[in-house]
Amino acid sequence: MQQAAQEEKAVKIITVDDDTYKNKYIVYENRQFYGVKDNPGEDVKFPILVEEVEEVLIKKGLPWWAWGLIAIGAYIIVASIYCLSTGDCYGV
Repeated sequence: MQQAAQEEKAVKIITVDDDTYKNKYIVYENRQFYGVKDNPGEDVKFPILVEEVEEVLIKKGLPWWAWGLIAIGAYIIVASIYCLSTGDCYGV
């Protein structure tokens, strides 16, 4: 839990009862962990009972749309290099 609070990344909490809760991130305030959910207009904090938590999964990596932007950017760079090196800008 402490690591999740420090990283401030999206988390999935699985309880001992096999319930699953998704949170935008976790914060630690006044000796209490809170799961933060995105509510339109503001973030809402919900207290987390540490003794009921079985597993905390921290989201890693880039979101799916970021990979799309990287692929488009890579294509533009490769096409530009090809165009500048060959002079054949219409074949791309």
